[in-house]
Amino acid sequence: MKKTLLAVAIPALMMATSASAVEMYNDGATSVSMGGHFTVLVKDVKDGDTKVDDNSGRVNFAVNREMANGFALEAKAEWGVDFVEQEGDLFYNRLGYIGVSHDTYGTMRVGQQWGVFGDVALVADQSIQYGNDYLYTDHAALGIARAERALTYRKGHDFGDMGKFNIGLQWQGDNEEDTLTLKDGELPAAHSTDYDDRIAFALSYEIMGVTVGYAQSTGEKSVDGAKKVDADIDAMSIKYGDFNKGFFAAGSYSTADNILGGFEEAVAYNVAVAYTMQSGLRVGTTYEHVEDDNNSDNVSVDTVAAFVEYPIAKQVVAYTGYEFDLEDEYDDNDSSNFTIGARVYF
Repeated sequence: MKKTLLAVAIPALMMATSASAVEMYNDGATSVSMGGHFTVLVKDVKDGDTKVDDNSGRVNFAVNREMANGFALEAKAEWGVDFVEQEGDLFYNRLGYIGVSHDTYGTMRVGQQWGVFGDVALVADQSIQYGNDYLYTDHAALGIARAERALTYRKGHDFGDMGKFNIGLQWQGDNEEDTLTLKDGELPAAHSTDYDDRIAFALSYEIMGVTVGYAQSTGEKSVDGAKKVDADIDAMSIKYGDFNKGFFAAGSYSTADNILGGFEEAVAYNVAVAYTMQSGLRVGTTYEHVEDDNNSDNVSVDTVAAFVEYPIAKQVVAYTGYEFDLEDEYDDNDSSNFTIGARVYF
């Protein structure tokens, strides 16, 4: 017997007990689910302030419909939530796409979604607080983390004991991004960046718990009407294990033209190592670095962090950590920080 969406949704939200999305409706062919998480934290910055903050809170709704001949239709909408400040937008768009999938033919999606470049480059972006930061600058227009106005295709090929091969392809049309540049003692400067068509691909191969990958995103951009320049980035990565179980290690290495750190040519790498015990207690460390490929003394990001995460209740993870800002060797600002917080999943 079918039930109405409202009748199922209210009890489901009140009794959510799983980290996966809560199923709000299912008639055998179509399902609707809700998911997300909220995080609150206290952060103490060495050369800054101590404050209450949040970290990437989100709410999402997903719809899946079984179709004929093994095809399935999917749609997802996700909003980021900033609930610790009065000013600014409470909700902002993170994801919004429609897709079609098939076990044999792969998956195609259209809209704002996770880009294929991140399938390879973000393997070390795992911990609640100290993940990858440098790839999230202008990432939506560039399509290197979440990608806006994107068309993607992904397909996996399972060879049994011989491993699994994955391929991802992505296209974005012309795009424009308006930004503000802030400098000490100066008024904010508005900039407009025009991006031409962008193409990206990602390849990965997994065997015996080890995954290696290579990805590339390429295109051109123009800032404030200036001459177009290349905006390209390549990434190689390796990953071992499952971040949520036992020993995990991952690292990525990227080279970029006119994308990372404000450098014409940049080199970046990100490493994460963690161990999760049977109790759920996780300890780990991360390292992140971005430098000018033409001058290794010119560094925009150089941090190492240690963290602990522990599930204190069902769907509630407490965490703490300390991040050392090694970049203060190159400038006078030390942004080393201590953080303690909790994340609630639903």
